[in-house]
Amino acid sequence: MQMVTLSDVFSFAKGNRPDGRAILGWKDEYRIYDGSGSGKVLRGLRLLSENSFSVTLDKAEVSRFYEIAALEGFVAQYADAWLNGFEILDDGEGCYLSDGFYKKTNDVYDMQEHLSALCSDYSTEMLSRYPWAGPYKPISVTEPESRGYISPDDETITLHLERNEYYMGNYEGVKPSIEKIKFRKCVSAWLIEDLRDKKLDFYPGITGGAETDEALRVCENSNGELDYTHFYRAGYGKIHFRGDLGPVQFAEVRRALAYCYDRVKYADDFTGGYGVPATAPFSEESWMYKLAAENGLMINDYLAGSDDDPGKWNAKAAAKKVEELLVAGGWIYNERGEPYSEGIRYKRIPGDVIGEADRNYASAEGDYRTVEIDGDWYMPLVLNNAYPVDGTWIEPYNLEVFERAGGKVYWSYTDFADMLSEMYQDDTLYGPGYYSGTPTYNMFNFATSFAYASFDRSTAHTIDPDMYRDLTLYYFKDYADIFFID
Repeated sequence: MQMVTLSDVFSFAKGNRPDGRAILGWKDEYRIYDGSGSGKVLRGLRLLSENSFSVTLDKAEVSRFYEIAALEGFVAQYADAWLNGFEILDDGEGCYLSDGFYKKTNDVYDMQEHLSALCSDYSTEMLSRYPWAGPYKPISVTEPESRGYISPDDETITLHLERNEYYMGNYEGVKPSIEKIKFRKCVSAWLIEDLRDKKLDFYPGITGGAETDEALRVCENSNGELDYTHFYRAGYGKIHFRGDLGPVQFAEVRRALAYCYDRVKYADDFTGGYGVPATAPFSEESWMYKLAAENGLMINDYLAGSDDDPGKWNAKAAAKKVEELLVAGGWIYNERGEPYSEGIRYKRIPGDVIGEADRNYASAEGDYRTVEIDGDWYMPLVLNNAYPVDGTWIEPYNLEVFERAGGKVYWSYTDFADMLSEMYQDDTLYGPGYYSGTPTYNMFNFATSFAYASFDRSTAHTIDPDMYRDLTLYYFKDYADIFFID
């Protein structure tokens, strides 16, 4: 799979590709090979036999604490699903794909259509076309005739799985004991009712105070038919910024927003007292945080308190912080390019550095947009937030502090799939119709989990333009890659 997904062909088929920079020979050779010239061989991968291979890491990457995590992406997959008749070969210098894989017709790779379908076609026919490597295999999937929200009685969005006869078991040889599993898409608003009506056998990871309280009541009133367990969720809720579009690409705007939130009250209201505020994308119970704290690590909690009570959020103190940050960051103009006095603030960006997306940037309702004045461009302090309508989030408050300071946040309620497609700016995730092709949103409300034992953010937070295109996590700009003086 890696030979295909790390190739230039896959980058065009999917719109992005996994990061292979840790593998020797990928970054400046294999990554850009298009069927001509050098770079055909991926030197860091060696095919040793029919069922064994070796990996050599680039020495520039092995200084990272989690360099072994670069190998986590190797999982068993059915080769021909990805190769579509081509082969992985090795003549002693490294692996390469057989002739024809990079063939083009009218400057388009012939393999693009196959790979794109493999990544986006979730029909029963496609899911059952190839053998599967995991403990279960899909038998059928059904979807509604049209997109939209489903009722609690709607059974049309389901995935049926059966035990995979090819699965050899885990490292202990253990195989699944349940013969068949059915996954049914549920709407958050109906989950508790489904649990009460015994339509669900398992309801994992409830978050939100009201939902947790209600689920506990359902279990306690079930005459012993339902049970529950409490555990700390390995994750957190967040506001995610698309840091290459609009005002949030500037650090002072992100910091100003952080000061606007009374995060302690917000966390308590959302979780009903079952959770605590997070100050960074990791748990303060994790070993690396505890060790770093012992060595003097201090994290800015963006708490603006009063002189009398510095440990409690204070609107007046927050407003002062916000205005100081915005003025220092150059948000000192109005829509005519004149000194700011009231309304929405604007920032001047020289015409020779601004990109097309920022020239066209506008509020979600179109009432504010970037304007050109004498060859320079003035960007409004308006942020577009995509908010999942079927989620359990509550709308953040305290944003009146941001608005009084000259900014505005627009809330657009979307389906979760729409939100993710906008965040990734990718119309291949869920199929055509989810992303318009024109970037609009730069704030997103959702949660994430600590899904891996390793904690390596070296490829998750980046100012490298190549990684903007290849990866899908965080996109940051700073003064190292956009130069102008206001």
